[in-house]
Amino acid sequence: MKKQISYWLSGPALALFALLLWSCYPSSPSNVYELDLVLTFNDTQFNFGNIRTYALPETVFELEGSDEVNRQFDILILSEVDKNMTGLGYTKEPNPEQNGADVVMVVSVSKQTRIYGDFSWYPYWGSWPGWGYWGPWDPGWGLWYPWNSNVTFTTGSIFIEMVDPSARGSHGDKLPVRWGGVINGVLSPSITATSDQIASGIDRCFAQSPYLGR
Repeated sequence: MKKQISYWLSGPALALFALLLWSCYPSSPSNVYELDLVLTFNDTQFNFGNIRTYALPETVFELEGSDEVNRQFDILILSEVDKNMTGLGYTKEPNPEQNGADVVMVVSVSKQTRIYGDFSWYPYWGSWPGWGYWGPWDPGWGLWYPWNSNVTFTTGSIFIEMVDPSARGSHGDKLPVRWGGVINGVLSPSITATSDQIASGIDRCFAQSPYLGR
């Protein structure tokens, strides 16, 4: 599979980008502008024009790690993803447990330094009933990332992923992620972020992905 990576850098984040490729930040930033980094990834072999409906679990899932994650923005994060998906012309499926959807938008936060594309499995398969539409699931199921990225993100990052459940079985016990967006570090307890800054980061994920939309 080919990979495509888009990124948006501003101010001090430009100097930090090289560090992100191998390790976490050497010290805790004091302001979200020091982490003004948004990256998007996509499966270049996938036709996004075929997507019509999406499902969005009403939960921001936590990846395994420390407990140091700011959760006060969960509702905002989900609403921003909804706003962008509908703005691109996709229709939200109100009853995915019975009707399914073309893609499932999975939103999660990291609790520790993590290499994107290195998630062996997620702890949420049994926590959202919508997965049942595609048949029984086992906790061992996970996600597959066509882009094989080695970019490292710091504690408190937001991950937005477009999962394709219809491709179940095409890569063993893993589902392909067709698109992913990451807002780096904004939920770390040591960072003072605002609602506008969180929303802006999510909006940039979609804005820098022109292949999305109908």
